[in-house]
Amino acid sequence: MNSNSKHKLHTKLKDKPYRDAFVGARISQTIALQARVLRQKAGLSQQELAKDLGTSQNAVFRLENPQYGNHSISTLKKWASYFNVGLVVRFAPVSEIIDWSIKLGPESMEIADFDHDRGFGQRRGRVKRIAMQGSAEQAKRTARKAS
Repeated sequence: MNSNSKHKLHTKLKDKPYRDAFVGARISQTIALQARVLRQKAGLSQQELAKDLGTSQNAVFRLENPQYGNHSISTLKKWASYFNVGLVVRFAPVSEIIDWSIKLGPESMEIADFDHDRGFGQRRGRVKRIAMQGSAEQAKRTARKAS
C-alpha cells in the first residue's frame, strides 16, 4: 500500500463505524486464516481437530470463518496450547493495525511451534512435533474407533 492509499484509508477511518468495522474485520480475517493454516499444516481435517479439542466440527469451522468473529479468548488459548504456539491479544493504535495488515502475507501466516521457534537464539532439534503429534492423535482416533 503506497502512502496515497494509506492517506485515503486514514480519511475513511475517521468515520467511527467504518473504523470499528475495519478493525473487527482485520481481527476476524487474521484469526481465521491463521487457524486454518495451523490445522492444515498439522494435516488434520476439521472433524479430526474437533475430536482432539473436544468440540464440534462446526466450532472449528466457525473459528476458520472470517465472517464469524465472535471467538472467546479461552477458545483461542485452547488452540494455541494444542498447536504449541503463543497467543497475543492486546490493544493497539489503529495505524499499527494498518501497518500490520499491509505486511500480512503468506510468510506471516507461518507460525513456528515451540520446537521450531528460532527466536531463542539457538537452533532447536529438528523433531517434527506436528508429525509426531499427528501420529499420536491418529493412534488415539484409532483406539477410540476400536472401543
